[in-house]
Amino acid sequence: VVLKNALGETESTPCVLTVLEPVKLTKIAPTSDVVDLKVGAPFEILADVVGKEAPKVQLTKDGKEVKFTSVEGTRHIYSVAEVKPEHQGVYKLTAKNKTSSEETSVTLNITAPLSVSQPLTDINVLLGQPGTFNLTCDVFPAPKVS
Repeated sequence: VVLKNALGETESTPCVLTVLEPVKLTKIAPTSDVVDLKVGAPFEILADVVGKEAPKVQLTKDGKEVKFTSVEGTRHIYSVAEVKPEHQGVYKLTAKNKTSSEETSVTLNITAPLSVSQPLTDINVLLGQPGTFNLTCDVFPAPKVS
């Protein structure tokens, strides 16, 4: 910019105008906020995040940060090929820039069918004495025993 008056002219220092845009977070998958899966099923969170300046995007599970599987441009992907009980929890995706922030969450519930790895066996107990049956099973969540 050149400034002029009757006494002369001067040039201002250059500057940059940056137009900021608020964050826009679009969750692509899953389409619901609660997902129920069996052990071994695939799980994926897909989201597109835009804004100017570029938003900082964070994914947490039960309050602890987890890494995205991949980031391709504005698309952020977290995927698990085969879920396990330890994947169960609340996943929260947060995107922030200087102008705004947005978040979305997904609750993942995991179940596993009951499988007996060590069945009950016959035992002999003296009359009036306690006896204990042992059974080992794999299941999630833990079953009620009666």
